[in-house]
Amino acid sequence: MFRPARQIVLGLCILWNLRMSAAPATWQLILAGDSVSEARETSAKSGANIRAQIDAGKARRRALVGEHALLQKRLAGSGSVVVGSTYTLANSLLVTADPAELDRLRSLPGVVAVERVRPLERHTRTSVPFVGAPPVWL
Repeated sequence: MFRPARQIVLGLCILWNLRMSAAPATWQLILAGDSVSEARETSAKSGANIRAQIDAGKARRRALVGEHALLQKRLAGSGSVVVGSTYTLANSLLVTADPAELDRLRSLPGVVAVERVRPLERHTRTSVPFVGAPPVWL
């Protein structure tokens, strides 16, 4: 007697999951080429002094800003929205896009990999009292 209702609920759950999986998500496009820290490390391994290492890092950052700008122009009319970029530890762009666009994102020139950025939940309810912050605020 309750079986049809259970099947309807199960069907609604499956449809909800399909709908949620098609919702836009944030993706990290890992790009080819060294990051700023990798450029500095390469400079250090070659025996360069600290000033030369800093200059190598600055030059690499300038180059990455230009490369990222070109890729952002390619993404401008596609429905994908660039929400950030990283230069120092990784050479990557953060993009909000539908999962249906993943193949197109992977095929962009210079893209090595595409990884989903998972949302994190803050747990400040217990950490703030743990560090003793409330008495300081009073």
